[in-house]
Amino acid sequence: MQVTSNLVDPTNDAGAVAPGQPTDTGQKAHVPSKVELSASGTAEVLVSSGNDQKKPDRKITASFAHGKAKVSGDTAVYSTSGVDRKLYVRSTPSGADVFIALGSPKADRTAAFEYDLPPGFSVSDGIPGFKNFYSAQGNYLGSVKQGSAKDSAGTAVPTTLEISAATITQKVQPTGATAYPLVMAAPSWTYNFEFPLGYGNHVEPFNLLRACFNCYFPINGATSTYPYVGQVLDLKILIAGAIQVPAPVQIGYVGNFYFQFTALAGHFDGEESVINFASIPKPNGERALNVNAAIVIDRGVLNAGNQYAARGQWYQFASNMCMGLWRTNASACNWPALYPPY
Repeated sequence: MQVTSNLVDPTNDAGAVAPGQPTDTGQKAHVPSKVELSASGTAEVLVSSGNDQKKPDRKITASFAHGKAKVSGDTAVYSTSGVDRKLYVRSTPSGADVFIALGSPKADRTAAFEYDLPPGFSVSDGIPGFKNFYSAQGNYLGSVKQGSAKDSAGTAVPTTLEISAATITQKVQPTGATAYPLVMAAPSWTYNFEFPLGYGNHVEPFNLLRACFNCYFPINGATSTYPYVGQVLDLKILIAGAIQVPAPVQIGYVGNFYFQFTALAGHFDGEESVINFASIPKPNGERALNVNAAIVIDRGVLNAGNQYAARGQWYQFASNMCMGLWRTNASACNWPALYPPY
């Protein structure tokens, strides 16, 4: 789960970093997500992708939440319609996390969020656990991480997700044994990194990895064989061309077109940080590498520089796969045009 302190009180701009103001990273500061109260009295979440990705801000309206938000640290809290239910919103470097707390069995079990998506948008499967949204022209808009729920005893509670037009609704299904309070991690909007991999079957790029993983994955310590669940990789990130930074990970899950890293103790992003990789099909017949990260350690103004450096690593990863596809079939992935030097 991402932990950041970028949430700002909309009634108090003191201490907020102005968009575009330089930081000591040499990159522009991350533009935090903001929680605002609309004229109608409902909660609106304005989600920014940050300066590096340059995606349009996305407004999410929770019409069931109302009143002035109480901001505590990195979290804004709203009261809601009905009884025993509150809305929590936390900004993250790649979007916003949204939580709903149900205090008793009397609380409403349904939460609907309206997204300001453009006409003609489409939805497709992304990284496992994510839905990707695209414009009518096939441009990536962002992703929704499917929600989950746990009760106060730590027991998972089933949830369902419905997408109808631009409304995303989550429903939780507690049982008589559910221990309250119950917390729903609502569907949260994120901006995954997306890199083109040409046209064709979306499994094909990962076939290259199964033949030789470290021929394409650009981090020191990667093995030649494809990762397997539970495997530990003693990865080392090269900084400034000379300094090796420890990045040990364990493989959380793998499939024929995806895998997940979970950071171990000593990783610079913090233990239990998670990075997901997948080759996904796009609605227009293209395919792309999607990368999503949930970072534990918040480095404040350094987040933008870290995001820029990470994008460079995954850009190289995608470029390597595209070049491998291009060498076999030049029409499969137009490597020279898609991947100029980063």
